[in-house]
This record gives sequence, C-alpha cells and structure tokens, in this order.
Amino acid sequence: MQPLLEIRHGRAGYFVLAFFALVMGLFFFVFGFLGGADFTEARYGEPETISLTQKIMSSVAMLVCGFLLSFFFRRFLNNPPVFTIYKEGFESNTNGVSTGLIPWNNIAALEELVVRSNSGSGTREEATLAIHLHDMHQFTQNQPALVRFFYSLAGKTGRYRSPGAPGHNPEAVPLLIPITALGSQYKQARELLQQLSGLKIRAGDGIEVS
Repeated sequence: MQPLLEIRHGRAGYFVLAFFALVMGLFFFVFGFLGGADFTEARYGEPETISLTQKIMSSVAMLVCGFLLSFFFRRFLNNPPVFTIYKEGFESNTNGVSTGLIPWNNIAALEELVVRSNSGSGTREEATLAIHLHDMHQFTQNQPALVRFFYSLAGKTGRYRSPGAPGHNPEAVPLLIPITALGSQYKQARELLQQLSGLKIRAGDGIEVS
C-alpha cells in the first residue's frame, strides 16, 4: 500500500526524551546503590546506609528508565510515522502501539473534543480527534493483551463515554488521537479523513477521564 499521507515527529524530540531517560536512570542508580551525595557522612561523620527498600525501588525505577531509553532511542533511529493515511484506511501509532490498518468502512463517526484528565494536581485538557468504530473487535484482536484489557475495562466503566458516540453502542471506547501529535499536518489529515471515510468531523463537548 502506498501512503497518501505520513506524519512523523522530528528526531530531536526522541533524542531529548532518550537522554532524559538515561539521566534519570543514572540518578536512580546513584541514589539506590551509591547512596547519592554522602550528606550523612559529611554532616554527622557517619557513613550513609542504603536500605533494601531503597535498592528495590531504585531497581524498579532503573528498569522503567531502561525501557524508556530503549523505546525512545529506537524511535530516534527509525523515526516511524505516528499517523498514516492510505487509500484503504488509516493507521495510528501516536503512543507507541500501532492500531494496525483501520479500514474506512469500520469508522462510525469522527469527532473533535477535549479530553479532561482529572488528577490530584488538577485537570489537564487535551484537544483530541475521537474515531468511533463500528466493530472494536476488528481493532483490539491484534493488540497486546494489556491494551485489550484496558479497552474492555474502559468500555464497561463508561469512563470514555462521548456525547457523539454512535447511538447503537454509546459505551464503545473511541480511538483518541491527540491533535498535537499530528502537528502542522493535522489540517491535511483532517481533510483526507473526511474525504475517504465519507463522514464529517463533528465538534464534541468533551469527555472526562478520572
């Protein structure tokens, strides 16, 4: 298949993220196994002891940083497309897990909305393109088990319920594409999505995510 549009991120962003993951991994190594700056010995004349809990927590953090370093460094080298439009359908890879090819006839509705994520530090808002599918199984069957579990759980709880969801399946979880991830090419992608799917993108009120 020949892509009609490919959207890629710049390599510089991946390099910065990989470097940050490396720095954090080194920080947790020093903190968990070298004791960090020897403030205890400097202030009280006693050697600093490192607890088992500190070592375990640092080890877990180092594993996470190692995974992120590997992930971002591979993306820096390959610079894969984050969103691709074909004559047959589209494919999204904005979060590192590809949706696979989604054919146009499986799209039930297109909607622009604001996703509000509630956390202890406040509410974060993100402009998002929500793509509602007729058959979610066609998408989830090729996803990792953890992704399938997430979509199943989110659908049952209704956490991602959208006012613009198709009436026959209002609890279905849409594919959420951050508009910022598509950058300056979003307008072109938007026009192609409407043209090839035969659907108009509607303006939604937004959805709440706890």
